Formats: sequence, C-alpha cells, structure tokens
Amino acid sequence: MIKKVSIVIIAIALSIAFILPIADDVYAGIFKTIEVVTGITINIDGKDFVPKDVKGNEVEIFGYNGTTYVPIRAISNIYNADINWDSDTNTVLLENKKELINKKPKLEIKDQDQLILIPANPEKGFNFPYVIKLPGKKNKIYSTKNNFLFFRMMGSGIRKQKFCINHALYYLDSKNAFLQIASNFGFPIIMPVIERTGIFVKEDKFGKSMLYEHALSRDSVYVKELTTTDSHAENNIKSYNLHEVDYKKYYDLDDQIAAMIKDAIYKLNTNNIKVEDKVIMEGYSASGTFCDRFTMLHPELVKMLITGATLDDVMLPMDAYKGNKLYFPIGTADYKKITGRDFDLEANNKIAKLIYMGEKDTNNTVLFNECYSEYHMKLIPKLFGKENLPRAKKMMELYKEANGKTLLILDKGIKHAISTEMLDYIKTFIKANADSDVPVYPGIDCDQLIPNFCNITPDKKIFIYELEEIEKFKYDGKKLIPVENFSDF
Repeated sequence: MIKKVSIVIIAIALSIAFILPIADDVYAGIFKTIEVVTGITINIDGKDFVPKDVKGNEVEIFGYNGTTYVPIRAISNIYNADINWDSDTNTVLLENKKELINKKPKLEIKDQDQLILIPANPEKGFNFPYVIKLPGKKNKIYSTKNNFLFFRMMGSGIRKQKFCINHALYYLDSKNAFLQIASNFGFPIIMPVIERTGIFVKEDKFGKSMLYEHALSRDSVYVKELTTTDSHAENNIKSYNLHEVDYKKYYDLDDQIAAMIKDAIYKLNTNNIKVEDKVIMEGYSASGTFCDRFTMLHPELVKMLITGATLDDVMLPMDAYKGNKLYFPIGTADYKKITGRDFDLEANNKIAKLIYMGEKDTNNTVLFNECYSEYHMKLIPKLFGKENLPRAKKMMELYKEANGKTLLILDKGIKHAISTEMLDYIKTFIKANADSDVPVYPGIDCDQLIPNFCNITPDKKIFIYELEEIEKFKYDGKKLIPVENFSDF
C-alpha cells in the first residue's frame, strides 16, 4: 500500500535506516510530505517482529526509496542495547550491552538428559507452561542430517498445575518406548503442561460433552464460543466456576499449542540446538488423537504425524458423507470457522502420516462422553460402525475416497497396545522421512503389520532397527534446569 505521510527529517548518520521516537525537543527538524510503502512485515530468527514505542504502542514499518525504516528503539531492545537522544547534537546514542548477554550460557547437549521448564507466556500466545527435554548424547543411536522437535501431549486427569508439571517431568524422564525413539535420534522433546478440566459443557446442536483437552475434543476447541455466543454460555461458565477453572485460559487451545511450538523452536535455535521449523507429532490413544486433529488444523507446522490406537477415530479430510455434514473432530465441515481459512488437502498430503491401531483394540471412544458430544456419539456408529475394527476399516476406505494420502496400519492380534514390529517400523519411518523433502513410506514385508498404503506408493524396503530393551525409570527431580540459566529463555 502507498500513502502520503508528513515526517520530520533529521540529520542522523547510521549504517542502517531506523526511526527514533520523536521527543518534544526534536521538532527543530524539517517537515516534508513523502509517499511511503506500508504493510511491511519483518521476521527475525523465525519470529514476526512487531515494533513498539516507549509506551508499548505498535509503530508502523514503512519503505521509502528502496529502504525499509524501523523504529530504532524497538531494534535496540532486540539486541540488548541502551538508547538515548542527545538533543544538543541531534544524535542517537546506542550502547552495546553484549557483556550482559554473554554472562548467560548457551544450551548444549550433554551426556545426560536435561529437562527445562518454560513458564506460560500470554504475550507470546500461550497461557500454560511447557517442558523441553534435551536427550543426552549417550542415548543417541541413529543419525539424520536434519534435527526435529518431537511433540508429545501429556495425558493426565490432574487439574492442579504444579501436579501436572510433576507428572510431565516424571513422564519425560521415564523410559517410555516412544520417547526413547526420539532420544535415539537425538531429537529434543516438547510437552505442553495443560491441566485437563473434565468439565461438562453443552453446545447448541451437539449437546452435552465432557472437556478432554488432551485429546483436542470438539468442546476444547470451541471454549470461547461455548462461554460467549452459545445459548448455553451462562451455564457453561457456571460449570467452570464450580470447578474453580479460569475458562479464558483455554481459549484457542490449538493456537496456544502452535505458539508453544514456535517458541520452543526459536529458543532452541538461538541456544545452539538447531532444529527444523516443522515438528514430528507423535501420540498414542488420546494423545495420538490430539496430534491427528492438531495436524489437520496446523499442517504448516508438521513434518511427520505418527499416531497409535487412533485409526477408528481418525479425522477425515472430507466435509460430508451420506448427506451428513462432518463437523470437527470427524471432518472438515467447520474447518474455516475454527481456523479462519479453507481446508487445504494438498498441504495435509505433504505431511508424512503413519496412523495405526491394534487389530483387536476394544477401547471404543464412541462410548465415552469425554471423547465425543452426544450428537457425535449417535452419528458415528450410524455412519461408520459401532465396533472399533469395522469402523477403522471404514475410515480407511473413506480416507482413500477423499484423496487423503497416508499409511494406515492394523497391528495384527494386538489389543490396546503396540507390537515390537510396529515400534521398529516407526523408527524406519522416521529415518526415511527425516532428510526427505517429500513423504516416504517404506515398504512392509512383515506378517505382523497389515498396511493400507492410502493413495501412496510404498518405497523400497528400508532396514528396520531392533527394539532396545525398555526399563522402568523413576523421576528423581534432579535434572530440571532453571530456565533463567539460559539466554533468551
């Protein structure tokens, strides 16, 4: 956009074009009307830069004669420099404070695992803390050119944050098979610390449901609407108040997770731990469902999706079936209402997706009000089947019809669990995709795994690693690193 503005021209010699917030005694300068280009965005180290004046008000960036002008005070804050104005000489004074930055050490990968608790930061878009695990060198077995942040959602019914933090720390420091895989690749792990409320709410059309934030249930995505515009808003707020839960903290939960991921990637990259700008989303059961749904909503942040015990309730890349609209979390009928943009099948198909389930899994989520609303508890059995296996096979069929690309696997003879063969294949899948620009689906010649290569061609078989022995490990609380020990945390 081009517009005319009046500005004060001051003689200041700088190697980069900046604008100083104008003080009262600067008006001895010359007024001149010029045409400038506005609507310019600046990205610094992967993060959008929004300049502000000394009072915290946003200041517009503009371009003039091929040069971009940015408030010098905002830039000085980023680079930790003091700024002053000498009115006698019309000079901007900058004092570098690098010695202060250098007093804080950068992160480094050590022999032992390290756990770092990042506090909530509403200004950056997330109201809950999260934990980063840096796996020790001794755990790394496999090498890849690219390094990724590995996402795991916690699973806990605890409402108190301090207990949730302890749960997350204990879980991350355990020898969980999936987290062990991340450690074997040397991937840092992120786990949000979000209290699961378990509160009953009611929504127009969809009826009653119990909030299940760790599965990214429908109601957990629509908290803002459920407490403002929905006809049941007043009673929903009463339910939150009854349990002493601040419902506003849960607004736009998926966007909060996206903000955490971006924040973690930025922090790692500015602290000597280089990671790619997309993550590996991995989860099992409820946490797997969370990852599947989050990936559909935020495909731009995901490199790989690996979820287990989710094949019977996978989110379909379609908005209707048999005359019924498929609303979140079944399909994409209200995708734009949630995200503000149209569903992009191509973007989702660029993600390497591996979704699996035990062939004999009887953990039927349709029977539980915490997993689905009353409306969906009736619709899902009607459209896709009452039992897990028939419903999973139907989902496979529909996913293919909708031109979705993914690898769907039934783990032969397995209930709500996972075989060693499936774990080994997950490692193969990660190894194949880590350094590839396009999704790779290694071929399977194992009788244990029943694959459905949905609209994709299997790659040549890649060696499957042997599964390491899993040991139980008790969290002793000694490895948590104070976040203030590191720069930019």
